[in-house]
Amino acid sequence: AGGGTASFFYHGELVFWDVRHPEQTIIVSLEDERYRKLIIEPQPRRPRCFVVAGTADFIGRRRGDLGDDEDAMSSVSLDRRRLGRTALEVTSLCLGTAPLGDMPEAFGFSVPEDRALATLRAAFSSPITFIDTSANYGNGTAERRIGVVLGEVGGLAPGRVLATKADRDMTTGDFSGDQMKRSVEESLQRLGLDQLQFVYIHDPEHTTFEHVMARGGALDVLQRLQRQGVIGDLGISGGPIDMLIRY
Repeated sequence: AGGGTASFFYHGELVFWDVRHPEQTIIVSLEDERYRKLIIEPQPRRPRCFVVAGTADFIGRRRGDLGDDEDAMSSVSLDRRRLGRTALEVTSLCLGTAPLGDMPEAFGFSVPEDRALATLRAAFSSPITFIDTSANYGNGTAERRIGVVLGEVGGLAPGRVLATKADRDMTTGDFSGDQMKRSVEESLQRLGLDQLQFVYIHDPEHTTFEHVMARGGALDVLQRLQRQGVIGDLGISGGPIDMLIRY
């Protein structure tokens, strides 16, 4: 789906909702784990805030459908799985936060502070335990907003995982080891954390494999921070598949 499209499961149907054109919703009915029919229906009102929940096939519910029963919201569960080769256990659904960085140039719409914070508060009280962000989502705006809510709830609760990304300098393109260190330090400050559970090297297609792997390069510096306990686990995010396989 293109930028600005939210997707979620609702009463057994997979819904694609384009926030730029809320009058239309694409609904894909599911049967026997296959897409059986495609229906385009008018949607005169924007969907209210919803909670993604479910079992193996994810049953989504909008908050309004659950009424005032908060227990109904907290009683649903999501499958959990090990994240790669780490010891982290995460829900099979991860919440990405790029739009919460308020990047209208990328998504075609703006997300004001109050809406972003409300979304994050709902996320941190939802069954979703895995949240993904980046130092460069809105030049740090997404991380800063996450940090505000983490401050309200007293930090990351046990069992919740927050992944972020070490990024190049978006102005100069600097992808050096020193820039990765700056990126991590700025993320820690914005998020209000002493350690980052999981850090990706982000968008390595903007440099070379040799540059990332060189002594004093991006990976070397991040591994040093890992040994110091500043970073828990490392990964890589973005770029062509053949390049990712090489890493």
